[in-house]
Amino acid sequence: MARILVVDDDQVVRAMLQAVLEVEDHQVDFACDGMEAVKTFRTEPYDLVIMDLAMPQRNGLWAINQIKEEFTWAKIIAISGQEAVHLSKAEELGACEVLLKPLAPREVQDTVHWTLHHSHATSKA
Repeated sequence: MARILVVDDDQVVRAMLQAVLEVEDHQVDFACDGMEAVKTFRTEPYDLVIMDLAMPQRNGLWAINQIKEEFTWAKIIAISGQEAVHLSKAEELGACEVLLKPLAPREVQDTVHWTLHHSHATSKA
C-alpha cells in the first residue's frame, strides 16, 4: 500500500483514479491545483504523486518543478490530455513516468506499480 496524492481539477478523473487506486489498496488524497498540491506535499510527503498538467491557478508543470526542487526523491507521474510536448517537459522537470489522457485503468495500475517499485526518482536537469 502506498500513499498517493492525485492532483487534477476534474472531479470525474479524480473519482476514476480513486477507484482504480483503492482497488490496489492504496491510500488516496486529492488536490485540485498545483498550488494546493505543493502545499499538501510539503505538509505530508507522499510515496507518489499523479499530477495533471493543465489546471487553473498553478499548473502541473509549475507544481512538479516546486516539488522536485524541495524533494528530489519525489516520484511523480504526469498526466495530460494535451499535446505530448507538455509531457516531455514534465519528464525534463523530473516526472518518472507520463500518461496521456484518456487514462485506461490497467495502464494506470501498471504505471503506478512500476513507478513505486522499479522507477527511480530523477533530479531536475
